[in-house]
Amino acid sequence: VDEVYGLHLWNYATAGTVGCASGSVTANSDSLEIIVTGTGGHASAPQGTVDPVVVAAQLISAIQTIVSRNTSPTESCVITLGKIDGGVAPNVIATSVKILGTVRTFTMPVKRMIKRRLQEIAAGVAMSHGHNCAITVNYTDGYPACLNDSTCADHVLTAATALLGGILVGPPTPNMAGEDFAFFLSRKPGAFFLVGSNPDAEFALDPSIAAEEQELEHGNRQVVA
Repeated sequence: VDEVYGLHLWNYATAGTVGCASGSVTANSDSLEIIVTGTGGHASAPQGTVDPVVVAAQLISAIQTIVSRNTSPTESCVITLGKIDGGVAPNVIATSVKILGTVRTFTMPVKRMIKRRLQEIAAGVAMSHGHNCAITVNYTDGYPACLNDSTCADHVLTAATALLGGILVGPPTPNMAGEDFAFFLSRKPGAFFLVGSNPDAEFALDPSIAAEEQELEHGNRQVVA
């Protein structure tokens, strides 16, 4: 195998278009598990407890400052905490809360900074609630960014232009998606490209939007070309 190519139907781009470029076309995609541990107790007597729900709320707000205040405006990153699990009843202060999330970055310096700041912020928030509070941050490396070879990206753009015309071909829609094709690109030169599949004017990844599956034909014709 000398070169590798991959494509993805992309509902954030208009059907009939093709996006490809050299360099990063997807992001590093990592996962987070955060465990906030308190002491728990009865809702009527919070003074004798460390409420992990309150701690978690403070922690979530503080973590977002990594994006807004620790990251250069010329860089890109996303920290999304998509799941919170804690508590058993409305009148009971829980003993722990679990938070799950994802971190998306383009560069390793930004990724390393985020990993460091997550630990620093967690330690600071826990300390502010006393010795009975603990926060554990488990950071798991996931997919690396897809890094397209410049020559291979040019091959994709040339083939797409021949099939569709230049007006429908260009750089991909900027995105922070994760993609396991990055592991192939880490071993061989190649390119990953996006085939627009959204039939509507509004670009969205939504369960109610049906992708234009006929665009798979355009993608397959490009691979053959």
